[in-house]
Amino acid sequence: MSFKILNKLKIAYQNSQAPIFVNTGTKKFSNGYAFLFLLLSIVISELFATSVDLKTDELTALLNLYLPIFIGIATLLFYCAVSLLTIHTKRRRKVVITLILINLLAGVSLDFYYRNFSNDTDLKTFSEANNVFTKESSSHNTGQAYLNINNLNGPLNDQLSFSFLEKFSKPNTLSHSEATISLNNSGTKDLKVYSAAFSQNGFWKIKKVNGKQFSETEFPIVIQPGKATTITIAFTAQKISLRARTFIWRALFRFQIAMLRAARTLNYQLLIGTTCVNVEGQLKLQTDDSLSPVKTVGLHSLWQYNTEGDWEPDLQRIIRALNYRTVVGFRNFDNGLQGENVVPFSDEIAASCFKTYNKNLPVKIVQLAAYHGCCKTESSDTLMFYTPGQTNYKGIFYTEKIGGQMVLPPTTNMLPGKGGFNPKKPFALKIGSYYSERKKNSNGKIGLRVYRAKDENQKIIRSTYLLALDYLGIPGTNYDYQDNLYLIENVVPL
Repeated sequence: MSFKILNKLKIAYQNSQAPIFVNTGTKKFSNGYAFLFLLLSIVISELFATSVDLKTDELTALLNLYLPIFIGIATLLFYCAVSLLTIHTKRRRKVVITLILINLLAGVSLDFYYRNFSNDTDLKTFSEANNVFTKESSSHNTGQAYLNINNLNGPLNDQLSFSFLEKFSKPNTLSHSEATISLNNSGTKDLKVYSAAFSQNGFWKIKKVNGKQFSETEFPIVIQPGKATTITIAFTAQKISLRARTFIWRALFRFQIAMLRAARTLNYQLLIGTTCVNVEGQLKLQTDDSLSPVKTVGLHSLWQYNTEGDWEPDLQRIIRALNYRTVVGFRNFDNGLQGENVVPFSDEIAASCFKTYNKNLPVKIVQLAAYHGCCKTESSDTLMFYTPGQTNYKGIFYTEKIGGQMVLPPTTNMLPGKGGFNPKKPFALKIGSYYSERKKNSNGKIGLRVYRAKDENQKIIRSTYLLALDYLGIPGTNYDYQDNLYLIENVVPL
């Protein structure tokens, strides 16, 4: 049996050395033209698949970017095998036509799948509920019920941030997949919350009300005057997780990481495709608030497939998940600057120290994110302030060991009270072994990049800045400046 196969391969090889066209009254099928048409079909398939706006759904974009290429390579290899095993002209021609159709069908199918999956948003529930509620609220002629929403986990009251880890490579790593809001009734009558609905299915759910497991039968929720009710919302990422667990997606993620690492060595930023994705949505609360019955809470979520290294989200993506619109100026690393200069065409400013903007108010600083190696000691993540030229370091807080891969990580306060601190003189910051004063850092590089904070409307927030840290002078230094991210208020950079 093996002898017959070897004999066929030998005959196929001898035929491949012969002229493409032989004067025998019929033309032999040209392998050159076959490969040309196959390559052309792969290009057309890729163009079809990427003709959509790939930034709408960056996760599905991986499928559209790479699958046409994988399928195209498979068709080329298949035709190579066919051309070696048979010299039958009609059979080869049929195989080529079939493979071309497969490539084209793959591109068209991916285009159709992307458009349908990315547009799977259900806002109908909101509009119908709004119409019904408007009629109901108009029947109330008296009563003063006012609903105020407070975010118990982040700096913006009506905007919630989440981060979700699909794979926990390290057992002691947490994710910030839940956020809690407090609904406060500042009116003089009972306030009712009739319903709650999310703008997209398969991403979020209400998990708890007042610390207890939530059930739909609890509506309407009644809040007495001067009282509050807490609602805990969970980012389940179910719609993403169902895809990410399949073999094809795991392969795509690993291929993307390989491409990212290769691009980094060439000082090139991959602009499309990611193993992390931002998911934006809204929670609509239908109430009998006397001024605005429909309350909207913004939901900003960050899904991450795996932990640490190149699996981590980039700084711009993290800032977006916190609902700020500050422009970082780079994606995966600082465009080859390696901490030597301020990033051009960004919101970064050159600053090493700060002074208080309004001396009647304290300086406030909170940690917005931490993406570095798991379980570091407190000393490596301790935030301190000091007077430049002195060593009077005063601790502010440090990140908990389990909070190294998440937005809004848990921290331990080191100051009395929770109202910030009141420096009498200009001050600098120290995080672990890294300083806002670059002259104190390894090789005099920028360890803490300072950015103007911009709100969701891209307006500069007065006296408020984002501080982005990268661990310098260690084997893992990669100049991505998302090891720790802070928000500082009531300061003027110097």
